[in-house]
Amino acid sequence: AWMIEAAIRGEPFTVWVRPETRHAILYYKDAAKAAIQLADAPKENLKRSAYVLTSEHPSPSAGELAEVVKREIPAAKITFEVDEERQRILDDVEREIDDGNARREWGFAPEFDLVGMVKDMQKRLVR
Repeated sequence: AWMIEAAIRGEPFTVWVRPETRHAILYYKDAAKAAIQLADAPKENLKRSAYVLTSEHPSPSAGELAEVVKREIPAAKITFEVDEERQRILDDVEREIDDGNARREWGFAPEFDLVGMVKDMQKRLVR
């Protein structure tokens, strides 16, 4: 979100991980919608007490997100400068998220992909 917000505001943004670093993301509107869907789901469909969610499979890389932001906001100034501590933390937790249980048990389906997130944030944030 910080990368997108900075681009919308015309500010440069430095990403502190390698471009190929992947991390699961979920747009806040999809998260809110999921909470409502889960609360409304028939209890007999729910087979667990916790669910993990993500927007895309595979999870996007920092470089892929930067490419989308630059395509949608051509003036975006995004650079990469690795912060070794942050990179180490993300390397330790980097793994693909399987949200299949939520999709099967209560119909979770994110509405926003990377392009949709950027476009929606552009509509909502003032430069």
